[in-house]
Amino acid sequence: MSLTAFTFLLIFVSFSVWSLLKGPFWAVLLYIHVYFNMPDHQFWRTEVPDLRWSFITLVVLLASCLIHQKELSSRKLFSSLVSKELLLFYCLILVTGYFSQFPEFAARDIYFFFGYIVIYFFLLKVVRSLDQLVIILGWIILETFQLARLAHGRYHGGRLEGIGLPDASSANLFGAFITMVLPFFLPFLFSSNKKIRILAIILAPLIVNAFIMCSSRGAFLGMFTTTLLLMYLVYAQHGKVINKKAVFVYLLIAMVGFWLLLSPEYKERLFSLTDDNIENVSSGRTDIWLYGIRMAFDYPFGAGPAGFMELSPIYIPQEFIQQAVGKRDAHNTYLLVLVEQGYAGLLLYFVLIATIYRGFHRSWKSLRSAECSMGGENAIFQVKAEYVHFALLASFTTFVGSIVFSSRLYFEFFYILLSLIVIYFLLVKENSVEQEQV
Repeated sequence: MSLTAFTFLLIFVSFSVWSLLKGPFWAVLLYIHVYFNMPDHQFWRTEVPDLRWSFITLVVLLASCLIHQKELSSRKLFSSLVSKELLLFYCLILVTGYFSQFPEFAARDIYFFFGYIVIYFFLLKVVRSLDQLVIILGWIILETFQLARLAHGRYHGGRLEGIGLPDASSANLFGAFITMVLPFFLPFLFSSNKKIRILAIILAPLIVNAFIMCSSRGAFLGMFTTTLLLMYLVYAQHGKVINKKAVFVYLLIAMVGFWLLLSPEYKERLFSLTDDNIENVSSGRTDIWLYGIRMAFDYPFGAGPAGFMELSPIYIPQEFIQQAVGKRDAHNTYLLVLVEQGYAGLLLYFVLIATIYRGFHRSWKSLRSAECSMGGENAIFQVKAEYVHFALLASFTTFVGSIVFSSRLYFEFFYILLSLIVIYFLLVKENSVEQEQV
């Protein structure tokens, strides 16, 4: 048995036991670990039993919650407006799925989305403090580092394929995922704990190296946009809460080092973004979008889950169809929602995004007010809540921008991120005098 497979089993067994003995927070960490290391998608899958690992983990999480009910948060599940809108969106998926012409494929996506809803609400009840929220961010960084380590060992030139999350294992999708994780380093890079800072400084370049292996132009645009966003957010904030000079120095060093690490082939791909004679970043996607708009005109109330893929052979010319599967993806989440959930679905999706940004705005105002008790340093990692705010905001903005070139409606990590964002909103509200609805 390989060391990777043995480590997976060791963590699975030990965290399962600790979940039942110590509390459901251990089960949340276990669930994230299983999601990042799903055996079915690993080269060592034959070395472990063929089990329904995610389902078993959810059973452990549920059992731990029942055993340790007193350790769950007292907050109501629908105390956040985001939770209500997310559930409403799922109801719309159910309705469009009921009238779908492709019930078998629609049922599959409905099942996936239900799983996202379940883990979203579990996290809302289990994560009770900023300490726990920061631990999860750190745990995600460590899990991403593990994927980066595997990528380094299995990379043989070209573009990195087959390494990543179960629902993000292609070069483009794994690269885009890494851009969502990199902002999580922010609280740890500015921790007052020297050991934490050093560890973050060591791990960050190793994960960036996996990003470079992906050689993804779309992911590069996402990282570039996130960097500019962080620079603006730090510059725009008032007072001495954030160490502006240190942030700019970190970002400058990161940008220079990143460019020096790029291979000549990756740089050539980046320069081809503006070359009309070379396959550009869209790879025919903009043409696909035009045919997708035609689908939306024909299905104003939505074609239902999986509708775009199943309708693609009818609407999209064969030269744009993936010959291996006989279908083509939307390569744009907003277009995917428009086709599958109709105009009402796209409107609700935009409302959900707007609500989250509104929550960030209100949380920042509350966080900087004298009445909020979260302005101090986190007890365990000695990080300021303001850095957590910027990390979550940058990660979410990266996702919002990256889905212009990818179909990420059914991407579990986004809903884990969404739950962490809502938990952060609620923690700020719970520690503030003003009790406004998020």
